[in-house]
Amino acid sequence: MYKKAIIFFSFIICNQLLIAETEPGIDTLMVDKASERMLFADDPILIQLDSLINVKYFNRNQPIYQYSIDNPFGFDVEDLPYYADSVVAAKLGMLDITTPFELVYNDQVQRFIDFWAYRRRPLVSNMLGMGRLYFPLFEEMLDKYDLPIELKYLAIVESALNPVAVSRAGAVGLWQFMPATGRIYGLSPGRNMDERSDPYLSTDAACRHFIDLYNRFGCWNLVLAAYNCGSGCVGRAIRRAGGETDFWRLQPFLPRETQNYVPAFIAITYVMKHHKDYNLFPVDPPFDFYELDTVHVRRIITLDYLAEQLDIGLEQLRLLNPAFKNGIVYAAPDNPRPLTIPRSLVGFFLANLDVFYEEMSEIAENNPAVAAAARSSSHSGTVHVVRRGESLSVIARRYGSTVSALKHENNLRSNMIHPGQRLYIP
Repeated sequence: MYKKAIIFFSFIICNQLLIAETEPGIDTLMVDKASERMLFADDPILIQLDSLINVKYFNRNQPIYQYSIDNPFGFDVEDLPYYADSVVAAKLGMLDITTPFELVYNDQVQRFIDFWAYRRRPLVSNMLGMGRLYFPLFEEMLDKYDLPIELKYLAIVESALNPVAVSRAGAVGLWQFMPATGRIYGLSPGRNMDERSDPYLSTDAACRHFIDLYNRFGCWNLVLAAYNCGSGCVGRAIRRAGGETDFWRLQPFLPRETQNYVPAFIAITYVMKHHKDYNLFPVDPPFDFYELDTVHVRRIITLDYLAEQLDIGLEQLRLLNPAFKNGIVYAAPDNPRPLTIPRSLVGFFLANLDVFYEEMSEIAENNPAVAAAARSSSHSGTVHVVRRGESLSVIARRYGSTVSALKHENNLRSNMIHPGQRLYIP
């Protein structure tokens, strides 16, 4: 009933006053409204998002406004358009029609819209730019698994599109996988390479996680909640609420961060869809997704060496390959590693790859860290994919190692492993 009312209301409203008039006092009105809806300063989601503002790439540029191309409303650079609640509700109602999510409008959602659209404008501009790098990958993977395309915006709430983001709880990457959950979906949090930071592997894992959560709860709002606090936590909240499965009625029984998680997702979905309405435009990223390609490396090589040979900035190469924690690509003939580089450099890279390997061998002689990595990577049993029924003790005996050594090499806190999990053999 509520959705039908929104749909009807939207047709009345959306053709009227969709753009804020440039009137005297509009900025004051916006500030007054935003202050009335002030979010709690110690909200866990806001603390996490604020911590991501200091990401090195985000501080590198100021927003670039391409008014001749992107600005259909003729805003000046400093304009801060404000929209009446009824207009925002109508626009959100129109989005709600097109998605399986329940994109409801309420005061909680409006508070997060104010947060994104007014209080964190530089962050949103940067994320709009980084979306050119990551959203095509997300969309391709979500389409592969037949998932709602709006799930791509969840990575904004999780990590602000920072592939090396680390939460206070130890979650890592674009999709903020904890070590245990990452292992379930085949992401190894190794000392030298953390697959939770790999955009492709982590996105594939996130999609499989979404499917598992939806199969359990059958409601996308509860999928969002469970992604944040865990399916067990949501299940307990449902029991405490007497079997209630509507998120908004279940909300008081959920952890505080999860209570705001769904409103934050709805708000960022709305702002990203309507960013031009708020005079928000993307900062150009170093690369677009379609300017990149993947090559495979079969011997040890370092990112700083490649950056020099390819004449590309080291920070840019690290941005494209964030899983290599110490800048060393741990690869071997039987364990090749994918490396992302600009497509324009692929031909040069492949033509000179043998030369790169030879020079890296010489470098390794004078660099103990690289030499140790090379020895480790050349081991015939560098990576073992866990099979059903295998245990750490069985795998350790197979490779002449010990359980404690395997746990240390793979940052394991317990003896629990899962089929499909990749283990690095010391």
